[in-house]
Amino acid sequence: MADVDERGQILLIGAVVIAVIVVALSLLLTSGLHAETATRDAASDVSADQTRTLLTELRSDGTWLVQRATSAHPNDVGEQERYVQDNVTTLGEQYRRYYAHSDSAVTVEFDGIETGTTVTQSSGTLDYDTDGDGTREEDWTVASNTRVRNATVTVDGGSGATTVVFDDGDTYAVEIDAGGTVSVDRPSGTTTCTASESTFTVDLGNATVDGEACPALAFDHAIQAPYDVRIENGDQVTGSYRLTADGSATGPNTATQLYAVDLSVTHRTSRIDYEGTVSIAPEEL
Repeated sequence: MADVDERGQILLIGAVVIAVIVVALSLLLTSGLHAETATRDAASDVSADQTRTLLTELRSDGTWLVQRATSAHPNDVGEQERYVQDNVTTLGEQYRRYYAHSDSAVTVEFDGIETGTTVTQSSGTLDYDTDGDGTREEDWTVASNTRVRNATVTVDGGSGATTVVFDDGDTYAVEIDAGGTVSVDRPSGTTTCTASESTFTVDLGNATVDGEACPALAFDHAIQAPYDVRIENGDQVTGSYRLTADGSATGPNTATQLYAVDLSVTHRTSRIDYEGTVSIAPEEL
């Protein structure tokens, strides 16, 4: 009888040992799978970061190219395109060589341009004779169904406030007072900045007033393209302004201008297979 009991105890102990081994193996397998997943996710994050870094660098270099092209050939969009295209070839070779050192295959190629219209005024009030009948209108539309970049207003006098309105269905109104207050009214509320000088420049693309950061102007692409651009109460301040619209626009002085450059990009490694187009429009709202 004792032998039977001993054999039963031995079988019971054996079963327990086997169960412990099975549980341990299961835990090891599960932790291994978790570790593999975590490693794979980490590698994916690193790959995404590498591509984001590449695109950030490319946007910075592309911005410089557009600005150089428009300053070197301000009145000739054909020469602007040629300048960009020639320099993108050089830029692409530089990127190819640089990224090859980290076992990455990168290509950057010119994929075309988008043309627009630059509107400028050098002095006077900001109202405008839109239909040529000799009467200047204080409320008028600069461009419709568009996007805008490189928009600045310099105020040197006046008796009230002029408003630049961006309308995408919701309105974003930048009210510029001759006294130096810049108020931005958007769907979420109204915020202001104040200039320290009597003559001051409002840079909408860089969100600054006289070179100082103005958080009220930081739209962060909240304005959804396409949108309309209007000036309201244009007779209340004097000064100058400029902006470049994607497509056609109306104003005292207009010129066809390079608006954006499109670059075709590929980035390939053992873990990355990225292909896309980057559109570069410096200081776009």
